[in-house]
Amino acid sequence: MSTRRPRRLRPELLALCAVVSCASQAPSRGRALTPLPDGELASPWLQRRVDAATEELFLALSRNGLSALRRRRIRVDDDGVLSDAGRGRAERSISGLRPREGERRWSVLRRLAGDRVVGWCARGLSVHEANDALGFAQRALTVDRLLVVVEGARGRWGLWVEGLVLDGAAWRWLPWVPWSDAVETPRSAHTDIEMWSCELERRPAQLAAPQGDRATEPAGPPRREGAEPPGSSAGATGSGSPAR
Repeated sequence: MSTRRPRRLRPELLALCAVVSCASQAPSRGRALTPLPDGELASPWLQRRVDAATEELFLALSRNGLSALRRRRIRVDDDGVLSDAGRGRAERSISGLRPREGERRWSVLRRLAGDRVVGWCARGLSVHEANDALGFAQRALTVDRLLVVVEGARGRWGLWVEGLVLDGAAWRWLPWVPWSDAVETPRSAHTDIEMWSCELERRPAQLAAPQGDRATEPAGPPRREGAEPPGSSAGATGSGSPAR
């Protein structure tokens, strides 16, 4: 009786499996956000979530470009996401011209497909309670700006992503963030990588810790935001009191 040896998956099939696995974690359009835990968000928990969400976001952008942005941008009619105040804010916002498929940022991102995320820098990290001035129907964590640092055969690149809200282990875009600001065209040897200053971070290897006044403060709990939302059309980041 002959026995058949198990077949090994070809590298391209393994890569496809990895994409399908990550895609299963992508946010679904039209549903409520994954609830945040109550109370203060512990730094290790938050670090793991932001790390996973940032890896997933870059993978989606480098493979799917504009469609990834469209899929993850919150819409006014998404069920259970925005409060009445949030829907009103989104309807009044000026988001600018919708992006086009032929824009340079998408072609550069496609060329970086396969690069790995080696670091990220989050600024303007805030926790918003349900039905507060930001306009979410449930508790939400937002980031004004997220610098994503990737590395591959073409060296080290960086790009800013703006106006994000955490949804489980994935990022979604706030509905009032201007389309032009949501995703920056990736830049080689991005100058902001050297000017590292973050509220929460995963520091790239071989990046020296900043000195003196430029030193990054130890990451504490995200602040509770005031009236002005991150990524608002007015461009204000707001200032809230520290989280309790």
